[in-house]
Amino acid sequence: MGFWFTGHVVYGGCVLIANFLILHKFHIHDGFNIVPIVMMIIAYFLFLWMMSVSGKFATLTHIFENMFSENLTWLTLLFVTAQVSVFELAYRAINEVYHQTIKRPASKLAQYEDHDFPVNRDSIELG
Repeated sequence: MGFWFTGHVVYGGCVLIANFLILHKFHIHDGFNIVPIVMMIIAYFLFLWMMSVSGKFATLTHIFENMFSENLTWLTLLFVTAQVSVFELAYRAINEVYHQTIKRPASKLAQYEDHDFPVNRDSIELG
């Protein structure tokens, strides 16, 4: 039972990580976007439970109860999701700080801008 147990925990981690990365990468957090993400996470647990109790999948019979009664399963899912979230937030913060430090001051660029014809800020060479 160890192979199936571990494989489904890893798959659950992948489902959680993928959905949390979608939440981190796309900044539109309204009902139309949160509902499908929550449904995808619930689908993992629901389908695993249905396959476990149906008896039609011999290798998965009663795996749901055994798998989620273990504290290590919950700790693993929590850890991998939190780890990826922390790395994603750290990457975003480092990237934002990096881009703020290399930008030119806006006052030097203001003299070159015409509001009717916006200038690409990256193409201006400042003396």
